[in-house]
Amino acid sequence: MADPTREEIDAKLAAVEARIEARLVGIDGKLDRITDQIVTMASQVKESKEAASGAKDAVNSMKWHTLATVLGAVAIILAMWT
Repeated sequence: MADPTREEIDAKLAAVEARIEARLVGIDGKLDRITDQIVTMASQVKESKEAASGAKDAVNSMKWHTLATVLGAVAIILAMWT
């Protein structure tokens, strides 16, 4: 079996280099998509936190309104009894 010529080795190296470059381009594309998904998810988490904070404030407010209503009703009932 004859040794490969310089041109054959260069051609093989060029083919390997082209395959590696194609794989790297594919990996870059996948990384870009993953990065975009992470940014989107981070934005959604932030929005969810803000919505949860607003809901928590609403619940706390409702608790105080309910307590005030109950105390007022008890006061009216006591006033009517006496």
